[in-house]
Formats: sequence, C-alpha cells, structure tokens
Amino acid sequence: QGTDSLEVIQGVIPMPSTTAAFIDGLYNSPTMLRPLKQVRARLLVQAGEALGGRYHLVFRGYHAIAGAILVALFVCVCRARTWTDVAALAAGLAVLTGMHTFVGLFREAFPVNHYLIVAVSALATFALAQSRGGWLADLVAILLLASAALSFESGLLVWPVAVAAYASGLRGISRTGIVIMTIVVVLYAGLRVGYLGKYSAGVGGRGSGFGASTLTD
Repeated sequence: QGTDSLEVIQGVIPMPSTTAAFIDGLYNSPTMLRPLKQVRARLLVQAGEALGGRYHLVFRGYHAIAGAILVALFVCVCRARTWTDVAALAAGLAVLTGMHTFVGLFREAFPVNHYLIVAVSALATFALAQSRGGWLADLVAILLLASAALSFESGLLVWPVAVAAYASGLRGISRTGIVIMTIVVVLYAGLRVGYLGKYSAGVGGRGSGFGASTLTD
C-alpha cells in the first residue's frame, strides 16, 4: 500500500524525535487520530537504520511477532482443559488464522498492522479480566486502552471488552479500573472532537460491511 505505508515511513524519517512523530500524528489528518502509529513507524525506522538499512526485516519481523502474540493470547484466554476443549480451540484457531473474513487482520500493514494491535490489546484486556487482579492489572488495562485508541480508532473496543468481562463476573479488572477506563474514553472523545476538532469520514471515505458484502468508494 503505497499511500498508507510508504508515505508514512517517508514522513517519519526526517522527524527529529518520537515526540515529533507523536505530535505530527495529532494534527496530520482532519479525520484520523493515530499518533502512536507514527511513533511505532518512527521507532521501527530507527531500528532498521541501526541494522544497516534492513527495514523489511524490522517491519515484517514486528508484524510477525504481533501475529504470534495474538495467537498465544487466544490460546491463553480459551483455557483448554480437556480434549473436547482442545478440539474446539483448534476450530477457533482455524477461524482466526484462516477464515477469509480474518485475512485483513493479519495481512494489512499501514505500515504497522494496527488491526493486530487492537486485537492483541482486546485479548490482553480479557486475559487481565480473567486474572487475580490487583492495581497492576488495572494499570495495564488502562494503558492498553489508551495505546490502542491512539493507534487506531477501533482501539476503543478495548473498553467494552473490559466492561463486558466485568458484567459477566470476571473481577481481574476492578470497578475502579473500569471507571478510570471510562474516563479515558471520555477524555479521548474530548481530545478528538472538542480540542482537535476531528470529524468522521464522509460516505465512501471508508470501506464498510453491508450484509455479506463490502461497500467502498
């Protein structure tokens, strides 16, 4: 994807620091708020430079590691205990990694795969909800929400994952943690709409699912 990937890499190369990349991500689009995408791209470019210009290795390596983490988290949260559980888990893994509707989850770049970032963050949040809890679990869940939301807009889905887990009886993320995560969502909305004045993309500006098909420009 030339526009979505190469231009981002070219844009972050001359930036003096990761802070500059973050600030650029706040203001470089009237519809998108993805400063941590800029930061990740900048850090990976620096890693590629440190390895003698092996950018492909760094970006694809990061991509592969994120995919491996997603699969590992999926296995972890499923908590297979019997052979029946293992059979169900195998079917779930086949859907996650092989079903055509999930292909984009693993293949997209932009130049860092933020779909994987959101999926990993959501699964990690659910794993925290299954844990014994504590202030550290709350802190990590809050950081996962903030990181995912500032990487890609659908990162806000981390919040309903935490809320649904709490409502179902999982207490790894405490009520205080849920309240703070809710405040983070409100602050994000205030930053995006109030302070930065971002607006939603128009009709046709983004591909959208419709029934069994996709509508796009």
